[in-house]
Amino acid sequence: MLKDYHLHTEVSDGRWLPADIFRTAARLGIDEISITDHDAVGAYIHFGDVRRDAAAAGVRLVPGVELDSVHDGVEIHMLGYDLDPGHSGLTAYLGDVQRLRRDRLRALVGRINDAMDSPILDAAAVFRPWRDTCMMPHVVQPLVAAGRFPDYRSAKRWIKEKVGFPVEVPKPAVADVIALIRAAGGWAALAHPGFCLGAGGIVLESFVAACRDWGMTGLEVEYRYRGSTEFPGRAEEDRFVTRMRELAARFDLRATRGSDAHQAVEMEAFATE
Repeated sequence: MLKDYHLHTEVSDGRWLPADIFRTAARLGIDEISITDHDAVGAYIHFGDVRRDAAAAGVRLVPGVELDSVHDGVEIHMLGYDLDPGHSGLTAYLGDVQRLRRDRLRALVGRINDAMDSPILDAAAVFRPWRDTCMMPHVVQPLVAAGRFPDYRSAKRWIKEKVGFPVEVPKPAVADVIALIRAAGGWAALAHPGFCLGAGGIVLESFVAACRDWGMTGLEVEYRYRGSTEFPGRAEEDRFVTRMRELAARFDLRATRGSDAHQAVEMEAFATE
């Protein structure tokens, strides 16, 4: 059974909607998926009965989310699966985070347009009706597309240095995020553990062991790191996947597989390589 347990829609920073994902998954022969938007479960709320729509396409949809957290000053992403998107504690937490993110981007849109001396950012495009989680790509990507900056990194650096971040969005501790996922009836898995390498002195094996003690029961073993500084080539990535598979077995964790796709071409690349 082919699975993809890490997908994003326009509810956060993806570039497609659930119906697009179902069609793509069916075309690629992917049997089971999870939409895991950043700090949002709107994909399961805003578009009707998405589990029925996925089933009609021949795809099983597992409710999921990707939550920001922090450990020793390092940003950590935790995936939650099989949870209740309507759980009161989860929705209250997500509502607070989404409000802060929206406030930050509202201020940024105004500041960036002022600094550019032109309305380069269109608020209506940034704050789409179904977009629950407003994120930096929603202001950075239009600047790059308009030719104001050569790439994403330089645009984000300019924002940080010249505009600043007017609203702080605090991140909870990893243990608290795992507890929140479990309270919503789900199980937690560490997202893309390869990005933890060299981050703030984190020792991956020790960190995974701690997460397991906090109630985490999964690990994203297969992930497309290609092009990242941590994994310059396929050989390095394959060795790391083997290492993660062994680590999951050692700690009796569910091994998950995710493309982190934000559009169809990324899902297809992961499914067909």
